[in-house]
Amino acid sequence: MITPGPTKPFSGLLPCLVGTRTGGALPKALLAGLAATFAACTGSIGGTESAGTGANDSPSPGGSGGSPTGKGGSGAPGTSSMPMPPIVASADLAAISGLRRLTVREYDNVLRDLLGDNTHPSDLLLPEDIRRPFDNDFAIQAASPSLIEGMNALAWEAADRLMGDAPRRDMVVGCKPVGITDAACFHSFVTNFGRRALRRPLSTDEATRFEALAAYGTEAKDFYEGVRTAVVAFLQHGNLAYRVEVGAPVAGKTGLYKLDGFEVATRISFFLWGTIPDNALLDSAQKGELATGDGIRVVAARMMKDARAKEMTARFHALWLGYENLTGDLAPAMLQETSALMDRVVFTDRLPWRELFRFGETFATDALAKHYGMPGTGQPTAKWIPMTDGKRRGLLSQGSFLSIGGSSFADTSPTLRGKAIRNKLLCQDIPPPPPTVDQNKPPGNPADCKEQRYIAHRAGGCANCHALMDPIGFGLENYERDGLYRETEKGRPDCKIRGVGEVAGIGTFNGPAELGDLLANSGALEPCLATQVYRFAVGRATLDDNDARFMVVVTEAMKNSKAGLRLDDFFVNLVSSEAFRHRREEVTQ
Repeated sequence: MITPGPTKPFSGLLPCLVGTRTGGALPKALLAGLAATFAACTGSIGGTESAGTGANDSPSPGGSGGSPTGKGGSGAPGTSSMPMPPIVASADLAAISGLRRLTVREYDNVLRDLLGDNTHPSDLLLPEDIRRPFDNDFAIQAASPSLIEGMNALAWEAADRLMGDAPRRDMVVGCKPVGITDAACFHSFVTNFGRRALRRPLSTDEATRFEALAAYGTEAKDFYEGVRTAVVAFLQHGNLAYRVEVGAPVAGKTGLYKLDGFEVATRISFFLWGTIPDNALLDSAQKGELATGDGIRVVAARMMKDARAKEMTARFHALWLGYENLTGDLAPAMLQETSALMDRVVFTDRLPWRELFRFGETFATDALAKHYGMPGTGQPTAKWIPMTDGKRRGLLSQGSFLSIGGSSFADTSPTLRGKAIRNKLLCQDIPPPPPTVDQNKPPGNPADCKEQRYIAHRAGGCANCHALMDPIGFGLENYERDGLYRETEKGRPDCKIRGVGEVAGIGTFNGPAELGDLLANSGALEPCLATQVYRFAVGRATLDDNDARFMVVVTEAMKNSKAGLRLDDFFVNLVSSEAFRHRREEVTQ
């Protein structure tokens, strides 16, 4: 870590240096957040436009490419669904908007897209984000000394790496200085780089303040010392580290604000890509093309073809379903397998989202295929393999998903697995057990087989909740936490597993393939998906009555997608709704 010395005069977030967003007073709720945060300051689908970033983007096109996909048939029943109709949600249904700090992952993505820096330093230097289950909930974000110190160190280290890589540095600067005091080149760098960094054009006053940093280059007799100082200032600027949404008050609507084009561009970009807008998106904002739902649909369709959309879709599912931090020797292959499934269903074959749960092929390495009891590929790289034994099909049979709902007593827990299905896929909250219950201790007599032991859950005050969870978990008991198939309980060859399960109110099943069919056919998955997508998009886990009214509108639109909901359609429809172009201020009594 680099400690700022005499030539590194800035620390902490830097609104004191360059100011927060100009052009109007901040709402009271945001003013309070800004004051606390900055207190430590010291100084339609199917468009023809191809994927990628604008021609002047510097320096990375973003992302590392989508997951590999197979060729030929989909391996899943059904065909592509009809597009989802638009979400007709008025501005009154806008979500509450707060001061949202970039997550650790988002900050790394910004470094990648601004500087071409792929070192992912934020994990080491910034405090870990709390997950509920998503990492972007602004209601629980807080500024802290460790955040400010970490961001300061991160900015200097990133700037030093940039200065040490001349080709990358020259791409970021965008011009070749003719001397130490080339004011025209420095101005060009500040205005172009600043537009990307702050997701909007700089004001004249802001540009003047940043251009004054060229003096550090003059003093050091090195033009790029001024560039380095400016990069550090931008990377700690409040409008980079935080998504500050102001908007214009809507006449006659207290607490409702219409976002400008650049604020809308930022919303769309962080939702669909997890990073800053590219130059093409900023150009659309500047031209007024994001002022209507139709204009946004064209832009969003282009963005959904970008590799970053695939990356964010995979990450959304990993956070939602809880396998983001999967560990073990096969973890990389399992995460690749799941990402490839998302890519295949959502982006390549463009099937209804529910086909994730009953897709008939999997993308596996030789080692992973053998681990699952399937014929090995005989190749060093992964490939698509048909699943024909009836035991496995879709996401629920993959090791990534089966890893969730484990337990601390080194075996699968039918209760925790059932709770995971209820909570994550059906959005049904199960109350926690009484504090007197030891969740780390298996129920019943250890000498009995598991089904016999869990009979204890059928009596007393716990029976109602366990009836919703345990039967689901027992239907997945043939699969260990790493996805390995078994006929008998772990360490108990005398205890044969029946694998019979039930989702109360929906039906019975045996194994993940039948459970996937059961849930996909029930119609219960899509409403939960919509709720989780919305939480992820607005950065808030706790929803209110206004959000509930918005979700009613969304659900009605989803019902009109007769053949099944396509996720890419849903993303485009969400960002093109009128409500998405507005923000609502939380009313305090």
